[in-house]
Amino acid sequence: PAEKKFALYIDIRNKGQSEVIELLNQSLENMRLIDKTCYSLEEICRELERNFAKKRIVQLYLFIDEADAFLDESSMDNYSVLWPFVDLKRKTKNQFKFVLAGLHNVARSRRALDNNGILPQLGAPLCIRPLSPADAKKLVERPLSYLGFRMGEQQLALILANTNYYPGILHFFCYTLVQSVSDNYKSYYSVTGGNPPYILKDDQMKAIFASEDLNNNIKDKLHLTLNLDTRYKMIANVIAFMNYEDERNENAQWQGYYDVNDILKSIRKNTDSPHLRDLSQSDLEALLYEMTDMGILSSKPNSKMFRFRKNSFLQLIGSEDEVLSALLEEGEVASV
Repeated sequence: PAEKKFALYIDIRNKGQSEVIELLNQSLENMRLIDKTCYSLEEICRELERNFAKKRIVQLYLFIDEADAFLDESSMDNYSVLWPFVDLKRKTKNQFKFVLAGLHNVARSRRALDNNGILPQLGAPLCIRPLSPADAKKLVERPLSYLGFRMGEQQLALILANTNYYPGILHFFCYTLVQSVSDNYKSYYSVTGGNPPYILKDDQMKAIFASEDLNNNIKDKLHLTLNLDTRYKMIANVIAFMNYEDERNENAQWQGYYDVNDILKSIRKNTDSPHLRDLSQSDLEALLYEMTDMGILSSKPNSKMFRFRKNSFLQLIGSEDEVLSALLEEGEVASV
């Protein structure tokens, strides 16, 4: 504030445009960045522009979190509600900047870039995916090395494969590993002859991989992502069912990937879910790319073909009977 540089963070979970305007008013008035109550985003931005011109504000960063409901409502009007922010950013020569963060509707906005006049001006959206192999390796190795532990390349590869490169699950695994060593030190190391670095033992790793807590954590993370949108969950069940069908069919020419047209045919054949009933091919393709962005699926380069990013996801989603029950249950709900 002494340099007239400000940052404002607001959480707008489940809030629409009118509530966002009210929250911005309160926050900016409390920070004395506007002098009156405003009744639109245009008016708020005009007030901020005046105070930039008067040098009362030199720099302002606005961080808007949990923006899904806001963006969902904004999409109905082609995101025109964002124009005042874009305009203020331009007029202040980027001394005003804003960031919109959220979950599936933020990911969905990526697909609007090609045919929308506003979103391209905001820059390329960033999707937080599972870690890259290099970053995941660093996240595991570095903290453990500070604690005096060292692991082999095969052990590290096993950890990354079993945690699906998800940072939260990697943290949970390493925490469990450290706790296991602390609780069972004598079982793995000599009290008298042990100096770091300590080499991690295979039986330590196996005990943690067999842990019900770890497997439940992985399953919960996957389902938490799928439950962001019922359509994600249903599409995952359809792709799982296609996998199980191919496993039973000795003549199936299965290469792991499914074309968007085949997925759409399977949807229409195997479920009458109200969430998927009127889905067009382009809508399905957009959803499949969203699921790819979020680490559930992977897409084959230069094609419109998709598969689960990890083979282990198939069992995490459910057995063949569980998947079939989920698809039939949606159809029954639709007919009620």
